[in-house]
Amino acid sequence: MTEKETNPKNDMVDDLEDLKNYTDELADFLPVAFCVVNPLNCILEVNNFFEVLSGYEKVEAVGKRVENLFLEREEINSLIEEVKKEKGKVEKELTLITKKEETVPVDVSALARESEDGFVGFFLTIMDVTEKREIEVKMERELAKKTKELEEKAKQMEDSRSALLNILEDVDKSYKEAEKERSKTAAIIENFIDGMMFFGADHVLSIVNPKAEDFFDIKARDVTGRDLRELSTFPTLKSLINFIKGDGKIADLFREELKINEDFYLEITTTGIEEDGEHLGTLIHIHDITREKRIEKIKSEFVSVAAHQLRTPLSGIKWTLETFLEEVSEEKGKLNEDEETLIRKAYDANERMVNLVNDLLNVSRIEEGRYIYEPEVVDILDFLNPILETYKEAIENKDNLSFKVNKVKDSFPKVKIDAEKIGIVVQNFLDNAIKYTDEGEVVLSINMIDDNIRISVQDEGVGIPEEQQERLFNKFFRAENVIRKDVEGSGLGLFIAKNIVEAHNGEIGFESTEGEGSIFYFTLPIHKGKEKGFIEEF
Repeated sequence: MTEKETNPKNDMVDDLEDLKNYTDELADFLPVAFCVVNPLNCILEVNNFFEVLSGYEKVEAVGKRVENLFLEREEINSLIEEVKKEKGKVEKELTLITKKEETVPVDVSALARESEDGFVGFFLTIMDVTEKREIEVKMERELAKKTKELEEKAKQMEDSRSALLNILEDVDKSYKEAEKERSKTAAIIENFIDGMMFFGADHVLSIVNPKAEDFFDIKARDVTGRDLRELSTFPTLKSLINFIKGDGKIADLFREELKINEDFYLEITTTGIEEDGEHLGTLIHIHDITREKRIEKIKSEFVSVAAHQLRTPLSGIKWTLETFLEEVSEEKGKLNEDEETLIRKAYDANERMVNLVNDLLNVSRIEEGRYIYEPEVVDILDFLNPILETYKEAIENKDNLSFKVNKVKDSFPKVKIDAEKIGIVVQNFLDNAIKYTDEGEVVLSINMIDDNIRISVQDEGVGIPEEQQERLFNKFFRAENVIRKDVEGSGLGLFIAKNIVEAHNGEIGFESTEGEGSIFYFTLPIHKGKEKGFIEEF
């Protein structure tokens, strides 16, 4: 064995050499830049990755002061001082300046080297964090973008919240106003002096006010929520339900009279409630007309009594004047012309009073249901001819007025009528045509419409103002233009005529234009041999 092989010192040197080689290989293998720095801050060793990162070859890097490699001189000097002082590991983020004067963001770690003699330098690792920085920058950008988006969304949410709060405030205000209006409406309904009931589109009762409860002796809690069929089982409501119930729906009624009993009368009006073309239900308005009916009855009784009391003296006056005029005509010269004229005027005035009393009595009988009819089957032309002859002569004797009869054919089906009562209707039409026409033509026409005979009288008189036409068949009504004309009349003729025609199951009506004339007509159903039921209808 040689000395070299047996000398322990030589073995230690070899081991150290092997360790150094291993360390160098490891340093070159590491994917980070690595260098060894002496206490004077000069680079002693660098690995391959340092050469790649910095651009300096090993011979160029060795001996170079480490602070010259970084952009932040103060920062690297602070790191070195901290390593010397702490004798431990120190890390910082710095910027490496390459050989080509390019800057590279890096993470720098310094670790102190020590021996028995103390601090002998430090190891320095430099890691390229360009990608990391780019990722961080990208993340910061994304974060900033997301933050901005979140801020915008937060602002939008805040704006939406504010808008929602405003909407909620408006809704709350509207709700309070609606609630106030609802309470006001409910108070009006509760305190309304007339009865009110509301049926929904399904004919279910939903509202009943206290007045309606009083009228029919019911409680709202017992009847609301029930339909017409169920309500008809309530004894006190049966008459009302039968009255308003039409063909599968609530009938259209306007101020129609409903008799509950002899001492209780109601006036019923139904009104359909719609919104945007949709039918919401029907409002029933119920008005107590018992007091009006009592007054009307008292008035009718007074008129009847007064008319009867007037009829007797008026008949006596008429008889006296007739007798006196007959004697005058037989004994010429007993009175002078003026005296005879005055007596004839008195007779005419008395005759008008008799006619008025007769009209009042007829109205009274109609309202009391005592207007008796005596129907018989007649030929309408045979019935009309005597009347027409009388008026033809009267009209032709009047200046500037002519009379004409139009018949679509020479014979008509028979009708069943009370000739006296229908005569009153025809005479009323003709009287009015003569009174209210100064010049022109009066035409009476007879024709057929389906199973009805239609009789009409047309004139060229003053006509009826449009705004007053709906009142024409009311008692005592006379149009303003005929009142101004100072033509005599009571306003009862058309009221009586309407009741007579309707009692015969006919229809009465008119067409009129103010200043141009009028057409008044009525219809009578033809007789088909059915004898029963006529009197009962009256």
